[in-house]
Amino acid sequence: MSHTHIDDDGKHVAEIESRLRALAAGYGEAGSSDDFDELFVVIHRPGWTTPQELEFMGILIEAAERSVAEALAIRAALVQTARTIGAASAVSV
Repeated sequence: MSHTHIDDDGKHVAEIESRLRALAAGYGEAGSSDDFDELFVVIHRPGWTTPQELEFMGILIEAAERSVAEALAIRAALVQTARTIGAASAVSV
């Protein structure tokens, strides 16, 4: 396997870093509790929802739970892939 060095004065690394920083910020923003604080207030109001609306909310919560699980798995894959590439690069240098 040939290892070709990208000679662009580190622009490719800067682009990856920029995108990863934006992604990290998105993960942080996704964890913000402001919206959830409002949800916790709203769902405790008397007469808040009908059985049909409750079912719909359950479906939305389930979809959000799956999305969070997928996002965490993708983040773990990003880190593991970077570690693997880094370890392979260190050996071949």
